[in-house]
Amino acid sequence: MKNHRNKKLYALLFAPAAALTDVLLRKLAVIPIRSLPIDSYWYRRLAIQITCVVIACLLMLAAKKTFILREKGRPFLTYWIPVTVIMLYSALRAAGGFLLTKAPLRPLPEILACCVTVLLVGVSEEVVHRGVILNQLSAAFGNDTMKGRLISVFTGGTIFGLIHLFNILSGVEPLSAMIQALGAAGMGWLLGALYLRCRNIRVMALIHGLFDLCGLVKSGFFDAGETVESTISSASDVLHADLLTALISEAVLLVLLAAATAVMLRNSAMQIPTQGEA
Repeated sequence: MKNHRNKKLYALLFAPAAALTDVLLRKLAVIPIRSLPIDSYWYRRLAIQITCVVIACLLMLAAKKTFILREKGRPFLTYWIPVTVIMLYSALRAAGGFLLTKAPLRPLPEILACCVTVLLVGVSEEVVHRGVILNQLSAAFGNDTMKGRLISVFTGGTIFGLIHLFNILSGVEPLSAMIQALGAAGMGWLLGALYLRCRNIRVMALIHGLFDLCGLVKSGFFDAGETVESTISSASDVLHADLLTALISEAVLLVLLAAATAVMLRNSAMQIPTQGEA
């Protein structure tokens, strides 16, 4: 019993430590890259993100979680509903970006650089947060009970949200970073539940990357003078105008995402027999 408690405590300490280590290494790696003579914003972001993928892989090796690369996953029919919902929502975000933006398109090489960059964000973040952190939590709290899965997913997802506060150091408005952190926590819960359902880090990286890409149409596809940081910070104008409404909306969204996460983690969805079943 004592060893079991120690294992849980270790996982609870390991999770934020791994996330902070990832953030710290990324911030340090960015310093020399920003000094390189790269004029294009997205070419520079691509160089940074390739470095982030290397860092994520090194953390995976250090944590001895390379087994995630060998996971074959479960059949798509066991988790197609949440994937379809996420992709439909992403498609609506992308359509809105294309319809509402009047600026000219960026040159094709820059658009391709944007696409590759954002897809690599999905790779690096999924390897660290689902592959390393969630697996460590799941091993400690158990994957055979709904309680264990809920603790693992909500802990890992909340940490995923909190690390987005470090975007303040990249020039994002503090209030916007706080709202982004709340939204990221909710998505972290949902992605954590999806990973435990599908057990395929490659699928998770693709879904995560496509979701982010659909939200960055304005800054990635159009030459509107936007960056990722300014796109996130632009939310602060709305927030300052009607902060109460924004906070209520975010709270409602978090409740909905929490409910969806719990539904995805129920025993029947995970194909785990309940007590009394053979």
